Amino acid sequence: MVRNKTAPLYPSPVSPYDGEMGVRVYQRKSAAGLESRFFLYYRYDKQTWRVFKDPAGFPFASKNAANAIAIQINAEILQKCHNPYKYQATTGKRWLFKNQINIWLNDKREVNKPSTMASYDSYARLYIIPFFGAMDVSEIKAFHCMEFLKTLPNDMAPICKRVILAILTAFLNHCAKAEIISKTPAVPHVHVPDRGIRWADYDAQNRILARVPEKHKAIIHFAMRHGMRIGEVRGLMVKDIDFQRNTITVQRQLTNYGLSSTKTGKVRVLPLHPELAGALFALCHNQLPDAFVFTFRGKPYVHASLYKVAMTAIKAEGLKITPYELFRHSLLTQAAVRGINPLLIQQYAGHSNMNTTKKYMDMTALNLVSVQSTAPVVDLFSKDKKEVKNS
Repeated sequence: MVRNKTAPLYPSPVSPYDGEMGVRVYQRKSAAGLESRFFLYYRYDKQTWRVFKDPAGFPFASKNAANAIAIQINAEILQKCHNPYKYQATTGKRWLFKNQINIWLNDKREVNKPSTMASYDSYARLYIIPFFGAMDVSEIKAFHCMEFLKTLPNDMAPICKRVILAILTAFLNHCAKAEIISKTPAVPHVHVPDRGIRWADYDAQNRILARVPEKHKAIIHFAMRHGMRIGEVRGLMVKDIDFQRNTITVQRQLTNYGLSSTKTGKVRVLPLHPELAGALFALCHNQLPDAFVFTFRGKPYVHASLYKVAMTAIKAEGLKITPYELFRHSLLTQAAVRGINPLLIQQYAGHSNMNTTKKYMDMTALNLVSVQSTAPVVDLFSKDKKEVKNS
């Protein structure tokens, strides 16, 4: 049996990939001359690489086809963006966008909450993968990201488009950090119109509370007076309330995917509102420490059911706000109107960033009244906390 002989067919003297470190094209022939195949040979990253097929997985049909891929690889090496694995038959598919993003999503599940990953999976499956899925990750440019933005539905809310592009950016940043790509391509920015914070004052909250059925008043009243996130209210347990110190420890939330830590992952302690002390003691009396404080028909409140109860009372009162704005926004804005130090508001709300706290404050209610008033205005956000007098 005669072994196949390998003889160099290229490079030619004028070849752009000529030289010791360039990509060379070789031709393999059988002893009988019946088979003729081309392959590439080159050194990269202290390793020897051989390429027998094009990125689509087909053997090189001619020397021109092999020559084209050789020029492409050589250009990638010169530009320092070459990924040799995408040209290997056994690993080429690994570098497809759809495969890499699925690997990234699986890794994110170990650190992110199930509710967060649900939105990641949904946006990736419906919009990102259908556009980028068949592309090689290293081939994605800013142009592709701009074209992707144009494919999103025209009636999609700007905030949803921003979230989708944020997921795409996070994935591309991961690829750059893992050196799968040389740098992150520019992703377009989506402008989200600023919407003023809607809130209810103390009297409006009481009018809405009066319209809530008696069996649901306890949880609605508690949410109004403490400004906790809805998931934190639903996940409150008997052991979290200290009636001797009149404190509430917020350390978990109940989502549609079960119990988890708070949104920021931090535990905070809040004062128990005097209006709720008696009602809460009655709910927690003779209950196990791990029992939920607020239940309906023996089970913790479902988010959709609680939302519906609050929304029905809000509409009956004729206000255009959401339950989240009725509970959390209203309490924080009321505190800002009373002149409470914003640092205290930030600590109470559990915000990691002061900019988030500012968004919850209706600055119109705080500052515009000074146009017609001669009274001094307190600048809540200055570091020295000095009064700013009208000129």
